[in-house]
Amino acid sequence: MEQITIKDALKVKAVERAFANPSEFKIAPSEEIHLALEDDSLAMPAKSRAIYNSTGKIINDLFENEITPDKIHEAKNSISALLSGVISDQITISSLIQVSNYDYYTYTHCVNVSVYAIGLARDIGLSTKELELIGTGGILHDLGKAKISLDIVNKPGRLTEFEYKQMKNHPAYGYNILTEQSENDEIILTCVRHHHEKINGMGYPDGIMGSKLSIYARIVAICDIFDALSTKRSYKPALSTFEALNLMHTKMKSELDSRLLAQFIKMMGKS
Repeated sequence: MEQITIKDALKVKAVERAFANPSEFKIAPSEEIHLALEDDSLAMPAKSRAIYNSTGKIINDLFENEITPDKIHEAKNSISALLSGVISDQITISSLIQVSNYDYYTYTHCVNVSVYAIGLARDIGLSTKELELIGTGGILHDLGKAKISLDIVNKPGRLTEFEYKQMKNHPAYGYNILTEQSENDEIILTCVRHHHEKINGMGYPDGIMGSKLSIYARIVAICDIFDALSTKRSYKPALSTFEALNLMHTKMKSELDSRLLAQFIKMMGKS
């Protein structure tokens, strides 16, 4: 019997849906990722760009529309599909980093953090399952911003003290959203709730210190800070990779896991 490829199966599924619901027809982002991975006509940079954009769609939808269990599930599927491409060497973390968007938007920031987190987790030898979960935690880490006024989230200048206090609620909001959606994986939840915690205990929302802060949250914290520093905002230019990493190494030693930061610097040096 002739074997049917993932690409052919997805095409069949897409055609079936198109005939059944032509007005509502669309391919899910995770399916787009599989199609891009299976498309031998795409060079790696084009494949990586297509996958990056597809992953961003589901996160943009989460922030702009209602958060539902199906959308959370699709975010997980997108990370699983992306990771399958990395493991099979159809794409690389380096190729995904190279197509990253360096203008700051919440959804592109989430995709960037997820890609960096998967790369760092892989470099330190975490399991494939851990890579998938930390990638999911990374892409959902700012989900709580959906509960904060857009006037604050999208403010073109620096936040006032009151606005900053509101913004600091987003890790707990994200955690609550996920638990309300019946998410119970501890790796995903700690990445979302604790990505603003610091080794010295001066972070938020729980003030966790030292070894009590999970390695997964430490990884996402490093990736979150780096992307925030290296992307352009309306009120500040982007730092170069060297400038951002140097700032983290020299000014944030007491806040970040030094071993993980050293490995992250090494990873970025290869990209």
